[in-house]
Amino acid sequence: YDYRAISDYVPFKEAIAFLNTYTNISTTLITSPDTILELPDEKIAVLLHSPGLFPSPLGNLYSVTTILDNDDGVVGSESLYEKCYAPTPESRAQMGSSVAIDSRSEVMVSGSPYATVDGEPKAGSAYVFKRYAGSWTLRYTLKSPHTDGPVANAYFGSSVAIGTVINRQLTILAVGEPSRHFVHVWVSEDGGLTFNYETSLTSAELNSPQHLFGARGTLTVSNDHVLVGAPGLECIFAFLRFYNTTTTSWEWMAPTKIQSLDFDYDIIFGRESLHRQKFGTSLAMSERDILVGAPYGNYDKLGSDLVEVDLDTEGSSIESFARGKAYVFHRKPEVQTLTIRAPLNLIAGDFKIALNHRGMT
Repeated sequence: YDYRAISDYVPFKEAIAFLNTYTNISTTLITSPDTILELPDEKIAVLLHSPGLFPSPLGNLYSVTTILDNDDGVVGSESLYEKCYAPTPESRAQMGSSVAIDSRSEVMVSGSPYATVDGEPKAGSAYVFKRYAGSWTLRYTLKSPHTDGPVANAYFGSSVAIGTVINRQLTILAVGEPSRHFVHVWVSEDGGLTFNYETSLTSAELNSPQHLFGARGTLTVSNDHVLVGAPGLECIFAFLRFYNTTTTSWEWMAPTKIQSLDFDYDIIFGRESLHRQKFGTSLAMSERDILVGAPYGNYDKLGSDLVEVDLDTEGSSIESFARGKAYVFHRKPEVQTLTIRAPLNLIAGDFKIALNHRGMT
């Protein structure tokens, strides 16, 4: 096995008899399929060993065969790989700096945070691709839905995330705009064919681009949850989409703020100074488990775990000596207890319980 993936083929070592009556000899070589892009082209060395003769690279018993890859990536009627572009490619727009894909809805989204939009440099955009008949087709070009429209240096598309809710034909697409501390949400209820803007998520605590809310790597979608990191505030925010039975509509719950157990700060000259662990720089969620990265966690802190006044206990050069840390959070499932009472002692018979959940009985 070629661990460098230069030539992924099964070595063939078997004695072959060359008789005078043979004009040619063939054998089967097992190599990688056309579904894998070989770049550079795959090369196979053919050596003929014979008693008393050594297959020198300078002789006629040594040969190199190159299997050309035509870069089509097509097997049958499906395209296994292809290049996706912006409708109007722009230099230094950084398309692809954030990407996300959902296999259930077959939708892919790519952020381009440095794209010029409506004449505003670095306003940012995001491109939504849908898989049709085995090929990726550009479906939407998204820009900031903010009431003021796109603005310069907003970096819309710095982070993107997409996911389909289990057992429901509902796909949630989220795009971060860190300079305005917003994460914008689009929803599809037809398997990713059409997306409609639904809301923009934020928190009252967010008032500065330095909070990095929705920056690259700080966004993830899992079922009805959207999790957004704010490393500048040393926290993450969890947003939940729920069905309001009173208004009979889907709404977004106020965010839940999550901090690490190692969250710490000092009071320096009357101002709060956070220990810069960058909690929330990276995020992942699977079912009820949340994983949060803090690249500058596990650092050499000075002082105690108490809040120090006019004393910086973060330590020297946390970015140089911190070893990093990851935190796992688990959310316990909800438990509902049903108590059924009867006016008389129940001796025999049966009963039926009907539950109405999210508009479904």
